[in-house]
Amino acid sequence: MPVTPPIPFTGGDKMGQRGPKSSGKTRAQIKKDCREKALQDPLRAFKYRAGYQRKWAQKVRDKVIEKLGGRCSSPNCGWINSDGSQGCTDRRCLQVDHVRGDGSSERKNLNYFQIYQKVLLDAEGRYQLLCANCNWIKKNLNQEVPKSKITTSPGLGAIGDSHDRLFTL
Repeated sequence: MPVTPPIPFTGGDKMGQRGPKSSGKTRAQIKKDCREKALQDPLRAFKYRAGYQRKWAQKVRDKVIEKLGGRCSSPNCGWINSDGSQGCTDRRCLQVDHVRGDGSSERKNLNYFQIYQKVLLDAEGRYQLLCANCNWIKKNLNQEVPKSKITTSPGLGAIGDSHDRLFTL
């Protein structure tokens, strides 16, 4: 079988020069056209960026879930999967949890992308993956919820008081 020679690259490697499959426009001209289209229809440009960001954020979240094992790491997780294994694997309800309970201070200073980057770079084991139920149970048992978030009702006491006291009349 005859070997075909590679197609030579006719474009330059600097910004603004034309590549092998160009439309005849430089990169600067293409960027200028995109900016003009975005100014003509800003809602369309916003929707495009939002869709792109959503897909990108999902890819980053998937990497984080894979790094942390892909299932709830709580030994008390009551979720039974279809294959009989224990520990929730449903990506819709898995949450990144701070093992030491110091997540509120981190969330105040960092956005979700920065937190995901820290999780991906973490070698100390500061993060774990929990399903939503196990995460809230852990928060309740370790009293990780700030006291300002605990609501009280007259005569009932705070959430977290004993079960009997909440239902007495």
